[in-house]
Amino acid sequence: MKRLVTSLLFLFSITLCFGQEKTEILTFAFLADTHIGSGTSVEDLTKCVNDINSQPFIQFAILAGDITEFGSDDELAKAKEVLGLLNVPYYIIPGNHDTKWSESGCNTFNRIFGASRFSFTSHEMLFIGSNSGPNMRMGNAQVPREELVWLDSLVKATHKETPIVYFVHNPMDNSLSNWDQVLDILCQGNIILSMGGHWHSNTFLMTDGVPTVLGRAVIAGGRGTGYNIVTIDPNSRQFQILGRMAGVQT
Repeated sequence: MKRLVTSLLFLFSITLCFGQEKTEILTFAFLADTHIGSGTSVEDLTKCVNDINSQPFIQFAILAGDITEFGSDDELAKAKEVLGLLNVPYYIIPGNHDTKWSESGCNTFNRIFGASRFSFTSHEMLFIGSNSGPNMRMGNAQVPREELVWLDSLVKATHKETPIVYFVHNPMDNSLSNWDQVLDILCQGNIILSMGGHWHSNTFLMTDGVPTVLGRAVIAGGRGTGYNIVTIDPNSRQFQILGRMAGVQT
């Protein structure tokens, strides 16, 4: 049996404004910075995929960027191959490593994964993910203008009380050059949480009053292979984010 890390990384409560009482718990896997193409990255991601598949309560997985090391066609194809072993749906966005050195200008990412953004609803919440890669080779991280237009139209078309969970690779700070524009758009709706990666460590921040969670890197480094499991209880309206070590036997 694999061992679930018992230390609680983050635990906080937020009013979600659900329309009615729910009983089903929403649980999803949250992965970031897989960096396929570097070190033991393929082995590390494979361990996480197998671990996710061993847990029937996980309903989907979200990958928050830096899927590859250099955004090469071969690296993207390998990432797709490994992620294709998942037994649950997954949603994916690129990070700066996928776009900054991309040999295809992110076209291969879009071809292989279908898009560089996503939106879907689950448990009366709207989940949104957007690209934050450079618009030009070696450029600064920013959410492209066309993504801002899409994001704005999506938020405006969503009921004001619908909770929104937003995913972008870079944290909502100056490393994302137009983070304030992104947040202004999200604050037109009921944004309750922002999630990303980039820092390679589990971190909790507040960004202009919006809770922000940055996830650890999947790649092992000196800490072992791992990811996070996010649980939302619609009844208590509480988020729980737990670290999970993949491939650890007891």
